[in-house]
Amino acid sequence: MRAALGGSCEIKQRQRVSGGSINHCERFYLADGRQVFAKTHRHQPVSGMYEAEAHALELLAASKTLPVPAVIYADDELLLLEALDEGVPGSDWQEALGRGLALLHKKTRQKQYGLELDNFIGLSPQPNGWHDDWVSFWQTRRLGHQISLFASKTRAGDALVTACSQLQEKLPELLAADDEPAVLLHGDL
Repeated sequence: MRAALGGSCEIKQRQRVSGGSINHCERFYLADGRQVFAKTHRHQPVSGMYEAEAHALELLAASKTLPVPAVIYADDELLLLEALDEGVPGSDWQEALGRGLALLHKKTRQKQYGLELDNFIGLSPQPNGWHDDWVSFWQTRRLGHQISLFASKTRAGDALVTACSQLQEKLPELLAADDEPAVLLHGDL
């Protein structure tokens, strides 16, 4: 971590913080006054996972719509972010978040659905790529991919795989009236 922060940084204090089920997370208080949030793997490192998360955070931050921690460093074993303080929510926090999300969606409209970089859902790779419509993106890159992952771990003819595959086929019919534009989203938001 010292190399990622510029070599000579003294850690004054470290504090374990929650960060989901797959990461070990800590907040570091540095002698120079900085505070950083660090994620490391509880298990074997997953190639590209932290780099993909850093890329997504940088894209969201570029919209300047909601507070997003600045990325300090990312590699296969470590993600360092600016540590944000947890504030006391005001009485209008839900409305403010809703307005921020609406502004995020307005400022990050894209011509196609997807992303140039694959990312992850937990430890599982999540393929992206570009699609001209939301339904085909959802069919192949989200629901279809998850069905394939589950099908590879269960027996042939599994009832859940069959039901999900039937749902996947009906998506164009079920979602035909939905013409939402392509926008950036982040699963941990």
